[in-house]
Amino acid sequence: MIDIHNDPSQKSKTVKLVDKARRAFSISIESSKAFELAIRKPRNKNKHKWTRVRAQIYGLYLLLMKHFGSPTSTNDLNIVFALFAAVLTMDIILLVNYTYHIFISQKFNEFGWAFMLLWPGIPYLSPLIAFVGAFLGNVNLLKMTGSMNSMMI
Repeated sequence: MIDIHNDPSQKSKTVKLVDKARRAFSISIESSKAFELAIRKPRNKNKHKWTRVRAQIYGLYLLLMKHFGSPTSTNDLNIVFALFAAVLTMDIILLVNYTYHIFISQKFNEFGWAFMLLWPGIPYLSPLIAFVGAFLGNVNLLKMTGSMNSMMI
């Protein structure tokens, strides 16, 4: 029920839609068919191509420039530092294992090239910068590590 009048003494009336296919949260067959037709529309005009280019540029900007995450709200930072050290250690161990798997089992042509060459040096620089940032206590290096990890993902 939607109240059409501002006067509280007036009765509330229900609003009837003229076209059921345009209802936002309808589960009727007509609205489902209209939704499927909207999805199937070809999107190959120039305006759609430029929208995709803008979205890709914005996505790259988010990956490279925005730093994700928020500082912890706890006053006891010992557990945070211990968890960070554990995650960094696991990251380095998995990186060494993955690199070993790429070169020993000769999988470089199948998937190793994407890991090592798509973003050159990022998988190896990220743990190094995280270690240096944690050792020096530099927040900017730790933020850079977060950005590098989001680029890899």
